[in-house]
Amino acid sequence: MFKPKILTVMKDYSKQQFIADVMASAIVTILAISLSIAFAVSMGVSPEVGLYVSIIASFIVAILGGTYVQVSGPSAVFIVVVAGIMATHGVEGVMITTFLAGIILVLLGVFRLGSLIKYLPYPITTGFMSGAAVVIFTTQIEGFLGLHLENVPSNFLARWVTYFSALNQSDLLTVLIGCLGLAIMILWPKLTKKIPGGLVALVITTLVVEVFGLPVETIGSQFTELALAVPRIQLPSLTPGIVISFLPSAITIAFLCVVSSLLTAVASDTLIGKKHCSNTELVAQGISNMVLGIFGLIPSAGVTTRTMANIESGARTPIAALSHSILLLIALIFLLPLMRLIPMVTLASMLIIASYGMCGWRVFAKMLRAPKGDVLIMLATFFITIAVELSVAVAVGIVLSGVLSIKRMGKKMHIKNDPALSEEFEKEVSVYDVSGPLFFAHTDKFLNSIALHEDLKVVILRLRRVDTMDATAIRSLSILHERCRSLGIVLVLSETLDRPYHSLKKMGMVQQLGKENVCRYFDNALKVARKHLTKQPIQDASSQ
Repeated sequence: MFKPKILTVMKDYSKQQFIADVMASAIVTILAISLSIAFAVSMGVSPEVGLYVSIIASFIVAILGGTYVQVSGPSAVFIVVVAGIMATHGVEGVMITTFLAGIILVLLGVFRLGSLIKYLPYPITTGFMSGAAVVIFTTQIEGFLGLHLENVPSNFLARWVTYFSALNQSDLLTVLIGCLGLAIMILWPKLTKKIPGGLVALVITTLVVEVFGLPVETIGSQFTELALAVPRIQLPSLTPGIVISFLPSAITIAFLCVVSSLLTAVASDTLIGKKHCSNTELVAQGISNMVLGIFGLIPSAGVTTRTMANIESGARTPIAALSHSILLLIALIFLLPLMRLIPMVTLASMLIIASYGMCGWRVFAKMLRAPKGDVLIMLATFFITIAVELSVAVAVGIVLSGVLSIKRMGKKMHIKNDPALSEEFEKEVSVYDVSGPLFFAHTDKFLNSIALHEDLKVVILRLRRVDTMDATAIRSLSILHERCRSLGIVLVLSETLDRPYHSLKKMGMVQQLGKENVCRYFDNALKVARKHLTKQPIQDASSQ
């Protein structure tokens, strides 16, 4: 059910909580100004675009979202994908992709698929987040060194070779200002966390460059047309050919939005003791991205750093994100002229710090001690993200995870012959005890484990430990039944659990075997076996 959280908090909303929410929004706004600008520039768009995105996304998701304290805006996870689209297709390509991603997110929410995020294997998220962080770090080296290179290779290794070959062209003043920004962002949190280190670095480096008149590239020198202007509505042209062309990128952006938004929502739930609604949040994020696409802006998602700052500052309701949107709009109107003075290298420094936080190297190192299969998935996702593309990396990671899961489940299926009845029946009856899930990966193992010979009259399969049975497994039972019948052997199923039994019945397997040969209890199966051996008529009173 679509029910925005803002509706649930207004009943008992107090003046004290309103003050706490507004104060928290002020802190988040200070943090968002610097990050929004940095992310926008890194994606290849004008700095003010990042602020527009934060304003629109925070406003829409605060009103329609399924979380209490989440703050939305441009995110570092989009940098690699959006920068690639911008370089290839320009603003129009980003607009179309963002709009399509919004539609996908809305559909995911409408069809209640928000909970699927919990099935995404942890090694995949670790691998692609770390890989994306490395790519983001790599893209900022050119700006940090003050290089002005033409035709920089997109290939990871070739890009680094180009950087090293051009080190003698580095601008010393730019590097020093960048190092100053890094030092401030690293050391400032040790003094206080109330004011973001990124904002302090931005202010100090800007003052240093302006006071001393240093010839360092700034936002104003690179973006000469920077101005306050309301984004214009541009309805995307969505022909079938265009949709097919941009759909893979749109799916990638939607996937990244799901991961960023819902993982942040889960983390915030733990801190505030409340529960979010995944599907409502996805609908809100989808509508937000559709609106951003119409305005020709970059995509947005729930942002972990802003959400955590929001919580730590006392926010507990969506009113904080709503206030943040309004305060950010005010800041945009009055501070835009000052943004021209910000050194571009400071933004590069901020993104280097952001990539460090995003990479989670401690978690990555810990995961290297995980089972070999999980390590393989993580490393494959990591290196493919760096060398090829994030969407390909995630797809490969999911396939590898599926193969690994099948292999692990295959080890859990066991079938063994029970010789306890050999004295009574000699070689005429074989009993097999099956345990674990029975599905398509086990077909060969299952069939090859059943030994059929000319003296055998009855085969009893004890299925008391089989709680899962798919269509392929049922087909393998049908194959076994046909093999048995061709040799004059009767196949009897014993102790079938309710769920597998209903599957067998729906697919006609119970009728094929005969209801009298599908027994609820093992004693009944033995009675059926004895009657088959003595050729007595069998009733189905003991069956399921």
